[in-house]
Amino acid sequence: MHSPRAPASDDLAATLLVAAASLACLIHDPAATASNAKTTVALAVAALAVGVRAQRILHEMRSIPGLAAWIAFTGWSAVTVTWGTAAGWLDLAPWVASCGVALAAASFESSRARRIASDTALVVGTVSSAAAVYEHASGARGILVHGGQGNGNWLGLLLAVALPLGVPRVRSAWRAGDRLAPALAVMLLLQIAALWMSESRTALIALGVASVAALAARRAGRASRLVATLATGALSLSMLGAAPAEPPVDAPVATSWTAAWHGRVWIWGASLEAALAHPIMGNGLGSFGHAYLRAQADRLAGLPPWRASRVFENATTAHQDWIQAWCDSGTVALVLLVASFVLTLRDQRVSRWTAGLTSTLSLAICAAADSPLRQPAVVLLWGLVIAGTTGKPAGGLVGPACFAAVLAGCSALLGPSTAHWFARRWETFAQDAEPAERIALLSRAVRLAPSSGEAWLDLGLARQELGDCEGAVEALDRSTRLLANVGTYVAMGNALIDCGRVEQAVDTYERAIALHPGGFRARANLVEALRRLGRYEQARRELQVAKTIYPGHPKIRELGDRVERAAADGSP
Repeated sequence: MHSPRAPASDDLAATLLVAAASLACLIHDPAATASNAKTTVALAVAALAVGVRAQRILHEMRSIPGLAAWIAFTGWSAVTVTWGTAAGWLDLAPWVASCGVALAAASFESSRARRIASDTALVVGTVSSAAAVYEHASGARGILVHGGQGNGNWLGLLLAVALPLGVPRVRSAWRAGDRLAPALAVMLLLQIAALWMSESRTALIALGVASVAALAARRAGRASRLVATLATGALSLSMLGAAPAEPPVDAPVATSWTAAWHGRVWIWGASLEAALAHPIMGNGLGSFGHAYLRAQADRLAGLPPWRASRVFENATTAHQDWIQAWCDSGTVALVLLVASFVLTLRDQRVSRWTAGLTSTLSLAICAAADSPLRQPAVVLLWGLVIAGTTGKPAGGLVGPACFAAVLAGCSALLGPSTAHWFARRWETFAQDAEPAERIALLSRAVRLAPSSGEAWLDLGLARQELGDCEGAVEALDRSTRLLANVGTYVAMGNALIDCGRVEQAVDTYERAIALHPGGFRARANLVEALRRLGRYEQARRELQVAKTIYPGHPKIRELGDRVERAAADGSP
């Protein structure tokens, strides 16, 4: 039996968990990316929460199948980093933190765990929304209305998960005549306004469909529930084949929903082909960008270069978590990820937790059209939602095994995550520094986080600017292994030319062209390298291709004159 003080102790522990989880979801560092600070704080919160609740986790934690599948997915993903890239540890960190917070919440009884999820969602959603409304009132629009989440789309994804959790809290307060009910209603309305201001189409559609499906699942019979479930799944799956393989080139990309949709489908198609290249074991966590560029290159190879230049996407995510999980970590990861959602939805339906069901459905649909599972705030809330399912009394080694794995993961990843956060700050400070100081700041960044491809790229460009071509080549070469970016090859080719290593520069430009046949800069710079080597016919051919890509570019005529003068003189 618990001691008489246990309920009061649990009240305090639950309040502290809500506060800590909210802090991790809301913390924002303008000098770093949106995920850096959130991931680091989330890992610290998870480690502390698991440590404080260790006794309950080991002996009293509820057995939740969806949580077990989510932890297994995270664990398998960690294994695949061994054949991925070092950047995979950064992808893994928010998931590990989510598992830790979920374990801590699952050590409470289910009703209290649900209250933790709803309270956290209200706090996080309201504070983010208030910041977003302020940004909108200050003149920001669209993607710039981010509420501390990085951009408008990510804010929308967060609210699509958070909003359903706050509704029953507000409804119960009104029914009970709670004096805080009006304030809670205002908080909910603020979130609705911020969701609309974020202009996140994925979040709006996902939340609407999930709300209808969850209501049908709650009120209708078994046949209707099956229809609602199949309709939701069909909507998600239809996103893979509802548009042609190539985006249109004649619609304004910034303003056309159709162009955005076609572009998204192009990314999904190339990502699916990257997954099919290694369907069983995956390409390895952290290697998505490289796998995507290789798969896209095969698609682009059959197109004229001018056409390839208009459909090329340097995607950093698949904008589809189901495909990316498969691409990164193979069939095992995809099965475990699907299982975590299916098992959670089943338990939520059986226990008639409509808020959790709606939130989970919304996240599942968002994951079919964007990358919510790459956002630390979203996955932390998802962990709390999983923990709110009823479950059964734990038995055997499930609790101790999960406890040991998650605590070890949080502890191991906290250091690298912190290092990347501060390295990113040095990169930001370097942007406005004088050249010599910029080199010093970026050198500090790569020493602190040697797996940061962005830091190595910035260092290489800075060294090139100061005339240190050999140092630039070294840094840029390191970046190409860590960061999937065609422009890095172009920059390295330029540095090799400065070093007099023209043959190597040609090879490097050709690597860039193999990934992006429509890349004008790589083609134009290749023309110059071929001219220096005296390969005039090949230079002329590449120049003609460059003309088809960008006919009016002023560099075209200048390059042509150089090639013809050099051919006439017989010297480079």
